[in-house]
Amino acid sequence: AITKSGTNKFHGGAFYNTRDEGWVGDGPNNRPFAAFSEDQYGASVGGPVVADKAFFFVSGELQRKETPTGFSAASIGRAAEAQQFVDILKNKYGYDPGGLDEFIRKTDNDNYFVRFDVNAGDSSQLSVKYNYVDAINDVWIVG
Repeated sequence: AITKSGTNKFHGGAFYNTRDEGWVGDGPNNRPFAAFSEDQYGASVGGPVVADKAFFFVSGELQRKETPTGFSAASIGRAAEAQQFVDILKNKYGYDPGGLDEFIRKTDNDNYFVRFDVNAGDSSQLSVKYNYVDAINDVWIVG
């Protein structure tokens, strides 16, 4: 949620947060989690276009995550069966389904917000707002 708008003074800010497997404990069966990362950063700026009449505010935020699922064929005790299945797919059908390691989900999220306000008279105000979101989220389905 964006709760800021432009004012008669220029203002702004920036931030950065990060997190990885070094910040968490072990996963199921006391097994360490696979490598993961989470980075989030953003900035905002606002101010006057015309003092007491027109104002702007712009913000942007980016998030990059790579999150382990916590499970692989080996972690559930089925590595031999999974490898046999992979071998059949490769040798009989010519299809490579990938490795048996833990699946890492990727989530990217880009958010941009622009606001422009104009005081049009004693009790009238015009506000124009634009939001843009561009995101992906890998989904791992078992079934």
